[in-house]
Amino acid sequence: KLIFTEAGKATSVSGKALPVTAISRAMIDTHTYTEAGRGDYTGVEAVWHDVRAAKKRKATASAAKKPKKKTTRTVLPPKMVVSNEEETAGSADNVKRLKQTFPDEATAKAAAAAEWQRLQRDKGTLDLDLKMGRPDFRAEVRVKLSGIRPWVDGDWVVVECSHSLSASSGLSTRLRLERPDDYFSSDDDN
Repeated sequence: KLIFTEAGKATSVSGKALPVTAISRAMIDTHTYTEAGRGDYTGVEAVWHDVRAAKKRKATASAAKKPKKKTTRTVLPPKMVVSNEEETAGSADNVKRLKQTFPDEATAKAAAAAEWQRLQRDKGTLDLDLKMGRPDFRAEVRVKLSGIRPWVDGDWVVVECSHSLSASSGLSTRLRLERPDDYFSSDDDN
């Protein structure tokens, strides 16, 4: 069966939280921790083509909870008024711009929001090679790490999982982990 779920939520099809699997340092053969610069991007901007106005418009997603509508009016000689509505949210200091032009506003907003969520999850990644293969691991399994480093220990979600079987080494499991969606939101509230 093929199951489509929202990335980073670690929930089942019914919406229930998946069980947490504990991994200690003793279970890990090698690990690589990579942390992206936190706060590099302040938002994501997607461009969409407004057919009625024959103009390109922007939709932006960022950390702000509620996007604000902003209407800008500029007076051009002789007394021509141009109205430009732009969906803005958060700071425009360092916005990631998506290259694709989207056909409508809803699609552009959805693409910007999806990329913003991906950027939030991708702030820190951890690659693990386990000493013994674990066939019970798969994508979206929530993991509780302990014994590595204080800034690495804690909750993670499996985003990639590969199993290999060979005559010489037996079953091996390699995991790529990212912080869950709720990790940074609870951290930012304090």
